[in-house]
Amino acid sequence: MKPAFIILLLGVLTASTAVAQRIVGGFLSGGYAALPNVHALSEEVLKYPGTPSARYGTAGCELFYRTQRAVFSLNVAGLGKHWVAPDGSESSITGSTRHLKVGWIVKQTKRYALYPSLGPGLTTISFNERTVTTDQLRHFYQYTSDVGMNADVVLHQSPASPGRTGQLLMLGIRVGCLWSWQPQFYERDISSSSWQFTALGRPAGFYASLTLGGGAVFK
Repeated sequence: MKPAFIILLLGVLTASTAVAQRIVGGFLSGGYAALPNVHALSEEVLKYPGTPSARYGTAGCELFYRTQRAVFSLNVAGLGKHWVAPDGSESSITGSTRHLKVGWIVKQTKRYALYPSLGPGLTTISFNERTVTTDQLRHFYQYTSDVGMNADVVLHQSPASPGRTGQLLMLGIRVGCLWSWQPQFYERDISSSSWQFTALGRPAGFYASLTLGGGAVFK
């Protein structure tokens, strides 16, 4: 995964040097992620793992830099779920995904752009279980890869010209999968501030989200 990502990154950097138009901007995003292995991990960590659903609501943001073909982006998304067990104890799962991605536009018109993307990053998952007498909190970390397909539709555009910055308002769709080349999570031991490996599951799964944002167009 790492050599392929480096080769792609060098390729798009080289190809983008001849492109005159550039776009810098950002998106806000919201959607769902289906992470069955995170739920499997919750069954190992929590006394009352809650409902069997592996779907999590997500919200986040995306910063991007785009040439005519290459797209570089930093994507951050958070997820969470909370429930109350029959005995009155409260449990929650919170987490985040952070990925640095590179994409290549395969189809584009004045109204939309379609491009695949991939990139390395980090997934964090925290489990919290509270009862009247106890409060258990465990943190897990894992290096993951994001492989996705993206579509951006232009809602409004003011064109750029030499010496004048243009503007874009866009609606986007993101679908993809998370996977890891590691067999374990890292777990942070809060009491001793040490790290250890655990073989409890992987944060593999699929996601879909809508984005809304825009950017500045330069020539």
